[in-house]
Amino acid sequence: MATNLKYHRYSNLFPLISGEEYEAFRADIEAHGQRDPIVIFENEILDGRNRYRCCLDLQIEPRVEQYEGDDALAYVLSLNLYRRQLSVAQRSLIAAEFSSLRNAENSEDEGLAIEKLQLAEASKLMGVSPRSISAACKVVREGAPELLQAVKDGSISVSAAEKVCKLDRETQQSLCEKGAKAIARAAREIREGAKSSKDKPTPPATAPVE
Repeated sequence: MATNLKYHRYSNLFPLISGEEYEAFRADIEAHGQRDPIVIFENEILDGRNRYRCCLDLQIEPRVEQYEGDDALAYVLSLNLYRRQLSVAQRSLIAAEFSSLRNAENSEDEGLAIEKLQLAEASKLMGVSPRSISAACKVVREGAPELLQAVKDGSISVSAAEKVCKLDRETQQSLCEKGAKAIARAAREIREGAKSSKDKPTPPATAPVE
């Protein structure tokens, strides 16, 4: 049985299902078998992580096939975007990570001549505002992995994560360990502190001594 397959970085753009949703999905596979194959790209799972997990749980030999297209990143986005109920925060983060991966493709292989995913295009594609995607881009660039995961899981908003990104990595990780409420509280304190500083009147300039 294929028990050591890893998840491709493209597939990890989307959160895994969990809880009751996963239990129901596993029960369906147990009753009706694996309906769709698990798609492999670069020897890793491009699509079908949840099917793969269910097969392992049920000790069913996973049915796999190789990806044969020419744009694996777009393939993953197309498959998952309308298959999931995603929050605004999750969509924003996916758009930011998708853009980052696409840009990396361009720099590594300019011969493909793939256009960069611009902010306006990402906004239209994912159905979220450019401001939300811009905030998510900052989380992708500066956020600790645990903070990104909290947004992916739907535990916190992109706006809260963007504020917490201003803190050092160790502090971000510590807040994530304490949970969503601690992150939200820290974000609120940062926002209120910035507002207080902005609202503080500027002291009058001191006249030069003659």
